[in-house]
Amino acid sequence: MDVKEAVRTAKKYVAELFTDETIANGGLEEVEFNNTSNNWEVTIGFSRPWQNISLPSYCTQQSPSGTLL
Repeated sequence: MDVKEAVRTAKKYVAELFTDETIANGGLEEVEFNNTSNNWEVTIGFSRPWQNISLPSYCTQQSPSGTLL
């Protein structure tokens, strides 16, 4: 299996696994070939509805050094 097929297979698997949930923004995060197991290790990331809730501005203000307050 080549890397493109491994990624397609992983994305399809995640979509089927979470059929009963609403997921969005699915995409490739990382892919690496494992020489020991002779397999592609594919990490797929996605968002869920509760991850899209906006935080109040006071939760996301940054200090002059760039760290969150």
